[in-house]
Amino acid sequence: DETLLGVIGGNGSKDNGFIYRISKDGQYSVAYRFGAFEGDGLGPRQLSVDSSGKVYGLTMNGGQFGSGTIFSYDEVNGVRIIFSFPSGTQGRAFMVGSDGNFYATTCTGGSYGKGSVERISKTGLRTTVYEFGKETSSFSCLDTAVVEDQASQLFGVALYGGIYDKGGYFAITNQ
Repeated sequence: DETLLGVIGGNGSKDNGFIYRISKDGQYSVAYRFGAFEGDGLGPRQLSVDSSGKVYGLTMNGGQFGSGTIFSYDEVNGVRIIFSFPSGTQGRAFMVGSDGNFYATTCTGGSYGKGSVERISKTGLRTTVYEFGKETSSFSCLDTAVVEDQASQLFGVALYGGIYDKGGYFAITNQ
């Protein structure tokens, strides 16, 4: 199928965001509206496709704790929540790693509240890969997804922290 999918985040009042589709011939339609069930994600931010073609996404709000979700989507079953971010640990972006796990970034997560990189399995098990904020000049608030090199090292960008508190880029060895 040559259908394109995308997300619109919504305005937070009556519109919780939606997944849209555009067919090969340019026809636009809404595929899924968020907020359809208790615990659904709200405010979708991103979609990604794994190596088998399965579609996954991230919302910044909603879910079991109100801090966003990682979900799967298909035309038959709609959205299925895989993971709900804990309170105070808002998910910001994610990617599907070469190992099949999700690697999500947070702006306020981790023990120090400065952001983290989280490994989340497709069954919803979370492992913190790295927490920001332990060092005084540490980076904080990760707003974009990390990328992975051939050696499974993760690279990303932080909005704040560093020498001049203007953010910067970082590398993490993924173990």
